[in-house]
Amino acid sequence: MKSRKLTTIGCVALAGLLCTFLAASPVLADIITFDLTTGNTALGGATACGGVPCPPDYASVKVDRTSSTTADITFTGLTQGVFTYTLGDGSTVALNVNATTFTVGTVTEQAPGDFKQTNIGSQQVDGWGLFNFTVDNNDGFNASTHSVSFTLTDVSGTWADAESVLVANSGGSRAAAHIYAAGDDCDGACVTGFAAGTGDNNLPPTQVPEPATMMLLGSGLLMAAAGGRFLFKK
Repeated sequence: MKSRKLTTIGCVALAGLLCTFLAASPVLADIITFDLTTGNTALGGATACGGVPCPPDYASVKVDRTSSTTADITFTGLTQGVFTYTLGDGSTVALNVNATTFTVGTVTEQAPGDFKQTNIGSQQVDGWGLFNFTVDNNDGFNASTHSVSFTLTDVSGTWADAESVLVANSGGSRAAAHIYAAGDDCDGACVTGFAAGTGDNNLPPTQVPEPATMMLLGSGLLMAAAGGRFLFKK
């Protein structure tokens, strides 16, 4: 009988220690990382970087969901061979955030990054389509940076996991950036362009016509239709 009591007491003590350990242990991070794999013609064209395409990947994006409503985002410029990629100027970084309403905390950039403003709302980023959040820097290459980070807060709902923090736009892109490519043979940046990523490093994004281009195309089609009707009547 005494032995059974001691065993029970021991089990209770062990359970207590286990609960204390679990309470003291940090919650496992919920993190995804993906690359901006595809550059526009300025980056990925046949002669973009000294007669060859600038080699991908251009930047990485880390999404660290710290709670059901908050996520830390970090963009990091990558190095490929002799080329080092930095982030800067208009649409320095861009995201398509999976939230109806969200806020953005302080933007932190690695020096000499010179942060200017954040833009929440629909923004066209080169040919990679519309994103609902962008960061702009003050200047070009001289204010570009290797790293940009900030915290997103969803005030209209929750995120089930890190994968659900971002959502693909109409071209499949979840993130994009304005990339400067610096190399050994360049005085400053060799070239600048835009890169995007889908979140699936095996699946490249699709370029999306800018709204102005779509309007011109629509006008052209209307004019062609009107001309056809006129000729048909004659």
